Amino acid sequence: MGPLRRLLVRLALIALVGSSIIGISTEASYASASACPGGASAFPHDLLGGPVFNKAGDTVLAHFEPYSDNDGKLCVMLQADKWRGTPHYMSIRLCKTWGDTSTCGAADAGNFSYYAGPVVRDFNQANHCYCAKVVVKRPNGTVAASGFHYIVSN
Repeated sequence: MGPLRRLLVRLALIALVGSSIIGISTEASYASASACPGGASAFPHDLLGGPVFNKAGDTVLAHFEPYSDNDGKLCVMLQADKWRGTPHYMSIRLCKTWGDTSTCGAADAGNFSYYAGPVVRDFNQANHCYCAKVVVKRPNGTVAASGFHYIVSN
């Protein structure tokens, strides 16, 4: 698959995930902002949710959704997409520094059918970037995706 076609596939998948979040977010198996302490509210920085692709970059495995509360806490959940309804390993942690797991908080990890999280961290405005360390495995236990994703940008 050429670079242009891969980009078009990713854009189409992002649009699909975005529309599915809006269309079925009332489903009980989807976590929502109400799962986060304090619920969701306005946030003084840009929150970057988005898809988690497989290693080839052509399949959305999951997507993460960031929320914030009025007490300066950042909350993130990882929603299953590809294997939704089938138990498979998912892990999400909030980190202060890209690529440095020593700056990460506790993970919510395990074999989940619908979502991992929420994970919560205090948001220190002196540090304007936060990221999530995400791992998604196939139902057979092999790693499908593992990496860092930006959550907050100023």
